[in-house]
Amino acid sequence: MVTLSIGQRIIMHLNRFKMTDPSEIYNIPWDLTQDGIATSIRISRAHASIELKKLRESGNVEERQTHIKGGKVKRKSYLLTPAGMSESVRIRKYAEDNGIDVDALLDLKRQDANIILENLDATDSYALGTACAFRVPVPVSSLPRSVKLVIPADVSGLTVIDERLRDNMMRAADPAAKASWHSYAADYWMEDTEILGSDIERHHERLYHLVESGRTREACKLISANMYDLIATANDDLHDTLLRLDIVPAKFAVDVLSARVETDLISGDIDDAENTIEKMREYDSALAEIYGSDLMLAEGDAEGALNLLRGMEDSVSADLRIARILFDLGRFNESEKALENVRIPPGDISASIERFVLMAKLDVRNGNPQQAVVRMMKARATAPDKEKKKIDLMMKELGLN
Repeated sequence: MVTLSIGQRIIMHLNRFKMTDPSEIYNIPWDLTQDGIATSIRISRAHASIELKKLRESGNVEERQTHIKGGKVKRKSYLLTPAGMSESVRIRKYAEDNGIDVDALLDLKRQDANIILENLDATDSYALGTACAFRVPVPVSSLPRSVKLVIPADVSGLTVIDERLRDNMMRAADPAAKASWHSYAADYWMEDTEILGSDIERHHERLYHLVESGRTREACKLISANMYDLIATANDDLHDTLLRLDIVPAKFAVDVLSARVETDLISGDIDDAENTIEKMREYDSALAEIYGSDLMLAEGDAEGALNLLRGMEDSVSADLRIARILFDLGRFNESEKALENVRIPPGDISASIERFVLMAKLDVRNGNPQQAVVRMMKARATAPDKEKKKIDLMMKELGLN
């Protein structure tokens, strides 16, 4: 098969930057450094060094000390000389005559992912595949080692993966390889605390990769341990992740199905909410009824929801739901009376917190912010440490601090 040599590919890569002023030494693209060149054409740094030396000796390339855009120190960069420009014209003609798509050859995201994988050894394909599995930029240094510089990165060392490249790689990979890439990413998010701004963002990413790698039990365990935080930050992405989680161990079924119903309702997926509530009946029929009332609310049937909840005897969750629905409907006096009749069993911390919060909302509505603060402080004192920040945010939303 006719192709271009490494030296020719370097010339054609540098030709993409032919408008760069040779006298300019500031804000030079990282693509013109040795690392940038090696990454762009997927060769090792050592190989790039050897080929660039040959091109300098042949008079096709000049080497300069420059300030790289986004970098803090000077680095060597490379430009084509006039002789190199002329050589690029000859290479382009040779490529066209032989049916070689130079732009696709140089642009990783435009290449057939099957061809990319076929031309990489196992070490390099694993490194590139793992980089493509991540959905946010991560340090190249934290990824599996590669022989060639196959992972696109910026001057700071963070990955720069084009969506087209990511999609192409995921489609071309066999299931076992794809699962291994996602598994590596899932383990990375178990410990990282710097790339993402909060632990809950990290939990979202780890959950996604656990599901994609087939590590179902670990995914369910993560949901169960962080259910309330996940629901509080639910979005369409979390909804899609939970939809792919088909087989749920019985130990985690109630928590996982609860999270799925909640995200269904947030995303407006009424059909899946109905199906998930039916599955929940096998594990907790009372909770399924409560979520059934939420489904009625989502469909605009508030009275139906209230009647369903009123038919549930000795259910603190149902009683609290009734008070909350009445409050949301603007029927504040009825909500307050409903709360007065709620009897919280000893040790039911979540129900106690919910009651304090709803009472505080009524206090604010009734023009008694001081009493609302007292209620919220009681809720905070009752809450476990990991929930206290959530109480603080609720107080802020109510204008109490």
